Amino acid sequence: MNVSIEILGSKGTLSNELLRLIKNNQFCVERIKNKNTKRITLKVATYSPTLRNDCIESLLKERKYYEILLESLTEDDHLIYISSQTLELTNSTFYSKSKFQIEKLIKTNLKKYTIIRPGMIFNSRKSNTNRSFKSISKSK
Repeated sequence: MNVSIEILGSKGTLSNELLRLIKNNQFCVERIKNKNTKRITLKVATYSPTLRNDCIESLLKERKYYEILLESLTEDDHLIYISSQTLELTNSTFYSKSKFQIEKLIKTNLKKYTIIRPGMIFNSRKSNTNRSFKSISKSK
């Protein structure tokens, strides 16, 4: 099996960190070179405008992005969706509502997917983590 990874975002902090890890070879993907083996592309989705701006417009923008993304996937694609732990805590913010809706959309429309609900993600190289907690703190 030939596996490749594609990070679908390029502007967000999480996407940039994942790209950096891959580029610095801190993340290994096994590739078996055989022309008769099946190729699988792991597509990692981190897009979340509701993280930066917790409002209905961001929720609608996020949902539309994922609807288009799901339509574009092929049978050789496996979606890895980075969701949120806040989904377990509340449904009172647009951020948590969007995560819930996207997870449901993925579960309903795909056969090959992985949903990751990480805990809080910190970047030790950046001291300003305040922005990342704006919508999450509203859920208390």
